[in-house]
Formats: sequence, C-alpha cells, structure tokens
Amino acid sequence: MESLSKILIMFVVFFACGIAFAGQVNLNAPVVDKPTVGSELKRGMDVANECSSQLFVDPLKLSSCAFDAQERNAQKHSNHQFYDVGLFFQTWLNEDILYRSALDLSKTNEI
Repeated sequence: MESLSKILIMFVVFFACGIAFAGQVNLNAPVVDKPTVGSELKRGMDVANECSSQLFVDPLKLSSCAFDAQERNAQKHSNHQFYDVGLFFQTWLNEDILYRSALDLSKTNEI
C-alpha cells in the first residue's frame, strides 16, 4: 500500500510540474524552422530521386527536371547552395546508373 501512495504522490508532482511548465509556454510564438546542411542535402537528393522515378529512361528530361527544381528552389530560398549540391549529386548518380545499365544492356544486345 505504501508503494501505491508513493506512485500517487509522484504522479501528482509530475502532473503539477507539467501544468506549471505549460503555463510558461507561449502558444502564439512563431515556429522557427532552421534548415541544417544535412537536411538541405537530403531535400535536394529527395527531389532528384523524385525526378528520377518519373523520368528515369530519358537523361535529358531527368536533367531538365533537376534544373527546373533548382530554379524553383532558388526563387523560394536565398541560401540554396547545399540543396543544389544534393540535387545535382543525386541526379549525377541517377544518370550514371542509367548510363551503366544501358551500357551493360548494349553489350548483351538486349536493348
């Protein structure tokens, strides 16, 4: 019975602390979302993969999609260098995969 009362007391203390803390939080404060280098690289790579999943068979359309995405992003964000690195690095990787697979298929005459 003594352990139950200790648990109840701890619950009341934690609950009271939660209410006290919640009273100090400004719920009308703006949300601050600061991108990191890693998040910008990933965001660029995700867009490149999105282009690749739609246009994987045509390297010119894939490059065009990447350049269009880069232009749209540059209009929205002034600091876009890391996004561009992720975007164009992943586009290069995807085009390299496309080239190598086409090269392998040409060696087997299965194109």
